[in-house]
Amino acid sequence: YCQSVIRYCKRIINSVFRLFQTSVKAATVLRMVLALPHLPAEPQINCDFTMFDGFQIIVGYVNQHPDIQERLQIFLFDYVQNFWFLQIGAANISVFGLEFVILIIEKLLIVENQYYLEMDQARRHLQ
Repeated sequence: YCQSVIRYCKRIINSVFRLFQTSVKAATVLRMVLALPHLPAEPQINCDFTMFDGFQIIVGYVNQHPDIQERLQIFLFDYVQNFWFLQIGAANISVFGLEFVILIIEKLLIVENQYYLEMDQARRHLQ
């Protein structure tokens, strides 16, 4: 998840990486986005705060800062919300409560393989 987010930000077409490098507020947003998988995907008995709740907090923070708000809209809504939350699903990226690093790696490999399969299928349909 984190590597994918960083790669997305570094793409020239997305043009947010430079903002993250030059703005402390934007860099804070990036760190918060990268920390989202540490929250549970669904409410837990001991924690009713979820990844999506964390995302809403990030959006609220961004909305308080008009100087970064407009430039982060596509990143937050098209990429983080629409891709990671709606397409991939919070349950597939949350590491909350996982005790073994191996389980985390296996979960990430499944997501990565699924992504590559879907992208390959999409490329074939475009040709």
